[in-house]
Amino acid sequence: MKKILAIFSIVALAVCNSFAISQGDKFTIDGITYEVSYTYFEPYQVKVKECAVIPEKLIIPATVKYEGRTFDVKTIYDGVFQDAANLKEVVLPEGILTLGSCTFQGCTSLTIVNFPSTLRYVDMGTFQGCTALKEIHIPANVQNVYSNAFKECTGLVSVYCAAKSVSNDAFYGCSSLKYFIGEVGLESLESLSYDRALEIIDFPSSFGGIESGSLSGLRNLKSLVIRSESVSAETGFGYYDSHASLTIYVPADLVESYKASSTWASYAEQIKSIDELSTAVDAETLVPYQNKARKVVKDGQLLIEKNGILYDLNGVRQ
Repeated sequence: MKKILAIFSIVALAVCNSFAISQGDKFTIDGITYEVSYTYFEPYQVKVKECAVIPEKLIIPATVKYEGRTFDVKTIYDGVFQDAANLKEVVLPEGILTLGSCTFQGCTSLTIVNFPSTLRYVDMGTFQGCTALKEIHIPANVQNVYSNAFKECTGLVSVYCAAKSVSNDAFYGCSSLKYFIGEVGLESLESLSYDRALEIIDFPSSFGGIESGSLSGLRNLKSLVIRSESVSAETGFGYYDSHASLTIYVPADLVESYKASSTWASYAEQIKSIDELSTAVDAETLVPYQNKARKVVKDGQLLIEKNGILYDLNGVRQ
């Protein structure tokens, strides 16, 4: 009987120890330190807390196993990969909810990053100073792109954004930014003012309206596309802005309403139907639409999806 009780006690102790995982506990796997952030119900959750050695290609796993348990990776903590000058590519898994502030700030070699469909926020300064980034695709589940999220990403040329809202100065100092293509899901944008390289801005049908002064100082703007089914009450332009070479594309059934509006009257001769966009004489106008694609992760590999077809990063069809 004593032997049976002893065995039972050992088994019970082992079971208890296997469940002895608490919020705030840390463990390290493959050089990445995780902190337990949720333990009420399974699956437990962790956030990326530290990384001892940062590789050129960083792959964040969707789940990690520790002490016989599987943890979902949900968050990357503030500044974890800040100033990692050698970091070139980041693969984020489906399941990631948030990226902390300054997570990748100053990663000057970073050229490729995917945004999973589960992502909810791009925090302040997350990619600030990532000067090698050229193109980003922000999915519709993102509720907000915060101020300075992409500040001084001086190599950034194209932004495809379906985030619900974009805060003031999210793209401040992006001196090469030429194309801002809003996708269905985008409802509000506080400002793109003084991103002087901008040539094309496209607001989707979901967009709520242009805010006063939000497009001021855009001296090189060539095409403004407004897909909303109501006449915008604001142009967004500054008082001293001159846009003699600008073409404004609006829904066909609103062309005359825009021309008759006191807000847009001074641009009446520059207002055209969106139907004319696909046959724009200026080939440059079509560039961001022809290049439109999105990055996806499949079986741990970062791929490009374009027109429903998957390609690797070298353009080879999969």
